[in-house]
Parts: sequence; C-alpha cells; structure tokens
Amino acid sequence: MKRTITYSLSILTLFLLTGCFQTQMETFNDCVSACKEIPPSETAPEITGQELEQGWYWGQLDQKKPGTPDDWLHFQEGSRSAGWFAPTNGSQNCDCNSKK
Repeated sequence: MKRTITYSLSILTLFLLTGCFQTQMETFNDCVSACKEIPPSETAPEITGQELEQGWYWGQLDQKKPGTPDDWLHFQEGSRSAGWFAPTNGSQNCDCNSKK
C-alpha cells in the first residue's frame, strides 16, 4: 500500500511539474513573439556593442533600439526600471503581450 501511494504521488508530481513547465514555456514563447513584432524606434540610436555584451539597456516599449536582437524581452513598462533584456531562465512575463 505504501509503495502504491508513493508511486501515485510521483506520477501526480511529474504531471503537475510537466504542465507547469509547458505553461511557462508557452508564456515565454508568447513574450518573445510579441516583443519581436514591436518595431524599433525611428529616433532611437543603434544598439551598442556594450549593450549587446551586457545583455540589456534602459528604455520603454517605444524606445526599442535598431539592432536589438529578436529574442530580447521588455520588462517594467512605465517605470524608471523599464528596459530591453536578453532572455534568461525565468524570463516568462514581459510587457510586450500588452501591446498586442
């Protein structure tokens, strides 16, 4: 009986974690797609080598710099911390979906 309960809990845990992972990946992919659709600003300067190397720069959604990699995400719209960032583990919720 104890082995059956342990086995059942293991299967339930695997099911829940797999569903959570899939949901997070779908959210991440939606963010990347939405951010990719936002055109660069016509008035913003080209992204610099330093910004590419550090993986981020400050800016609102409408301040996307020309040359920003397609997979970069935007966070903190409307705040002084708003910026475009290279994707990292855990980057799931971004501001780009709100502009669809």
